[in-house]
Amino acid sequence: MAARLESLRVPRPRARERTHPRWRSLLGWSTLGGVTLLLTLAATWPATWVATAIAERTGQRVILADASGTLWRGAATLALGAGPESHQATVLPGRLHWQLSALALLRGRAVIDLNHDTALPAAVRFTVTPAGWQSGAGVLTLPAALLQGIGAPFNTLQPEGRMQISWNPLSGTLGQGIRDGDATVRLDQLASNLSPIRPLGSYLARLRWQDGNGSLTLATLDGPLLLDGAGTLGRNARFEGTARATPEAATALNALLSLMGRREGTLTRLRF
Repeated sequence: MAARLESLRVPRPRARERTHPRWRSLLGWSTLGGVTLLLTLAATWPATWVATAIAERTGQRVILADASGTLWRGAATLALGAGPESHQATVLPGRLHWQLSALALLRGRAVIDLNHDTALPAAVRFTVTPAGWQSGAGVLTLPAALLQGIGAPFNTLQPEGRMQISWNPLSGTLGQGIRDGDATVRLDQLASNLSPIRPLGSYLARLRWQDGNGSLTLATLDGPLLLDGAGTLGRNARFEGTARATPEAATALNALLSLMGRREGTLTRLRF
């Protein structure tokens, strides 16, 4: 059945509202200005904000003083503290330098290269993703005094000397520490104000993580104070070992050994 078009109730298309050219231009420039402002803020994010965030997240254990530059490339004086209850921090000579890749962030990863003039001369790369983090191999040299932050027995010994930490590539999950990898901690020419003998010795600790389970072994390299033992790492960390003096140093180290743990003849039991 035919019908005339005029008789059919077909809704006529509404006339498209025209945007005034001036408003269209203003909207475009406003959008461009907003994007430019955001990019400028991101590109110039000050390093001082980074320093504040790190100090808060680490409980004042890692302090970036006199920070300069931006989030993407900056430098600071590195100071390491023993924790929020400590009122002192060890300032390392030289500057810590970092570089964060903006391109990697666009791909869903944070890639940062770190190096320090004296403590970490060879740059180490850290990669962080939602699934976890990875670290390249590196060697870090620090003062042994930082061991006081661990607690007993170092907070009693107040050690002096040099500590060198070296590690192969490490990996872990965010908020849960290291999952796989191994490292060594070498303490050279360790000394203490509680001992008349200086130095007490040099020691080597080997650390290993596999599937989130960590283990530790300690051995003496040289010196009159002989330490050895083994333990586990993590939330339920524990250590059991012994401390004793060489025969010629037994009398001089007797008081120090008594402070370190329970005496059993010439041995001192170490349990932490």
